[in-house]
Amino acid sequence: MEFTNFLTVDTIVTFAVTWIIIELWVAFTKELPIIKKIPTKFYTWVIAVIHLALINTNLGIFAMNTLGIYLLLCNALIFSFLLCGGYDIAVGNISVNKNK
Repeated sequence: MEFTNFLTVDTIVTFAVTWIIIELWVAFTKELPIIKKIPTKFYTWVIAVIHLALINTNLGIFAMNTLGIYLLLCNALIFSFLLCGGYDIAVGNISVNKNK
């Protein structure tokens, strides 16, 4: 058995792999001098928009209309929210009392 591709079209369109790819791109590029100045939440959203637009366009499922663009931006927002500690943002900072 020959294994040449870690990613395929079938895997890259799944939620989990998209999440991992966006996280890897952000982690790999966020220390670049120009990128350091951009807030991580916004930068993660931009990377998610780019990734989802590329995938949807190449699969031929991207609707270039108001609803299609809105869905793309909302889906990117979901990934950004999840990758930037969405739970903490939603419920506030949670502190654990270490006193026993």
